[in-house]
Amino acid sequence: MEINSDGREVVITSDHDFRNGMLVNYYKRYLERPDHTHYLDGATLHEEYVLTKGGSLGAEWLILHRFDLTKQAERLSDVYGNSYQLVSIYRYSDLSGWNWLTVPQS
Repeated sequence: MEINSDGREVVITSDHDFRNGMLVNYYKRYLERPDHTHYLDGATLHEEYVLTKGGSLGAEWLILHRFDLTKQAERLSDVYGNSYQLVSIYRYSDLSGWNWLTVPQS
């Protein structure tokens, strides 16, 4: 995500703030620009959207976690109107975990 981000800041959100936010915030220390990588939880995204009267850009990256990979859309939109495109699927071992689908804004 850091390498493929458009700007200086890497802004990430997901469909599960506790699980994915914890992992992003832990592992960002291993990136080249950890101070420029930010996880925005759903409450923060909603607050920005309200404060800017719908002008918030939201997050550049959206991580979805799924157990079943049978039906995954190549594109999707969030509740704020941001459009995302599927970039990659990271599988889990089936013993513990879930699949990550990373989708940057298109």
